[in-house]
Amino acid sequence: MQLLKDLLDLFLPPLCFTCTRRLLRDENIICNDCYSRIRDISSPYCGRCGRPVLDQNIKVCNLCIKEGYSCEYVRGISPYDGVVENLITLLKYSKKRVIAKVLGRLMAERVSEDEIYKKCDVIVPVPLHYSRKRERGFNQAEDLGREMGKILGIPFIKNGLIRVRATPSQTKLSPKERFLNVKGAFLINEKRLNAMKDRTILLIDDVFTTGATMNECAKALKEGEVGEVSGIVCAIA
Repeated sequence: MQLLKDLLDLFLPPLCFTCTRRLLRDENIICNDCYSRIRDISSPYCGRCGRPVLDQNIKVCNLCIKEGYSCEYVRGISPYDGVVENLITLLKYSKKRVIAKVLGRLMAERVSEDEIYKKCDVIVPVPLHYSRKRERGFNQAEDLGREMGKILGIPFIKNGLIRVRATPSQTKLSPKERFLNVKGAFLINEKRLNAMKDRTILLIDDVFTTGATMNECAKALKEGEVGEVSGIVCAIA
């Protein structure tokens, strides 16, 4: 088996997904140099949603105070730039699904380091509308959550939430428009309610900007009488 791999590597050498340099034997998907350039979200940041804030004395950002998020706690592995932005773009729009293994591992490491996540019982991904999922062919949040579940040993519930309304892209919308855009777009899946009721949920998504999507998902989960909802994302924009 190793001989076959060596022959494949000789004629079809594996390349780093971000810098396209040939991978060394101990590297996988991205090279060690690109891996080392993934930035942490540095302090100060909001104690609730994890977004950077300007002053170390600010414990909770204005948006969290104004919106009163249903998601109690959110953290990301990196700002939405550089290597992580490139990886997310390749995962979502170039269908390089193997990248979910790298990002899922990084998210699992972040969860393992934080005491507050230790009470999470199940992992639930933010869902895509069926029309968007059919167009893309997969849901990146599902791939990330599935990988995290394997690493952390936490049950993964693929369809705990249902997206009942197709919404326009959030990309060019203002914060207020983002919240209105996804309002009422999610429902808890009654068929999976027993697996989630009274349990602490770890909600998974790829990017957190205003938190509108994650907030609506947390609202829908809590209407189904789950316990607390915490979130983890690849990047915070």
